[in-house]
Amino acid sequence: METARFTALDAARLLPERNEQSAKWDYGHALLCTGHTGMMGAAILCARACIHSGAGLVTVLTEKEERGIVQTAVPEALLAWELPQRSYQAIGAGCGWGTEADKAALLAQLLQREEPLVLDADALNLLARKQWLDRLPAGTVITPHEGEFDRLFGTHSDRDARIQTAVSEAEKRHIVILLKGHETLVCADQQRRSINTTGNAGMATGGSGDVLTGIITGLLARGLESFDAACLGAWIHGKSGDAAAKNVGMDYLDASEIILHMPQAFRELNIPSSSIPKTW
Repeated sequence: METARFTALDAARLLPERNEQSAKWDYGHALLCTGHTGMMGAAILCARACIHSGAGLVTVLTEKEERGIVQTAVPEALLAWELPQRSYQAIGAGCGWGTEADKAALLAQLLQREEPLVLDADALNLLARKQWLDRLPAGTVITPHEGEFDRLFGTHSDRDARIQTAVSEAEKRHIVILLKGHETLVCADQQRRSINTTGNAGMATGGSGDVLTGIITGLLARGLESFDAACLGAWIHGKSGDAAAKNVGMDYLDASEIILHMPQAFRELNIPSSSIPKTW
């Protein structure tokens, strides 16, 4: 089966419209388990991206001694340093996390919760180290680059082999796998798989994945289904990077520039629903 290419029109169909009579509670509360001493930039990038993806509220769970960094850099975010028992509409975890025992214990708790999960970076490294793939709740989104993918699923000779494994593993485990790289793949099963059509080589820079995790988590909090959130998140992430590359150049581009150019991606998607074809 040929893998569909995810286009701007597909993205416009998925972006939820905002009701003029709504309040922040209508757009979901996201929890981000991110950051570690020396890696707090990841928490900041993830939180900023999540907020700017339209989530109503964002709480950052991070180390207590680092709370001032987040509070200063992202004043819109709420803070926690112990896992709250309240429910959220989505949880993202792993960015700049580290792989110490306390993070493994926290991941074990997250894998028992009911909220939609997005797992990246050190959350994936812990999954591989602990051999916890079988614990992943249905609908979990994982976002590995090729190295993380091979740690999870074994060594592969090339990207085509990884794509075959990604589709089969996603279907078997009822999860969504977003395999990063040139023409990022998003797959849930044989029928639901797509190739992203946005992005450029300038986005191959530290922090870019943290931004992607924040965007997808924010879209999940707004109510999108896991596969749709991953597809739309990859498109917005890449389109923002394309706008940044056009404006500042690929060599200058950094993760913060991706966030700064997210408005251009969203403006392209603000198409009146009446003008979007019902079929294609």
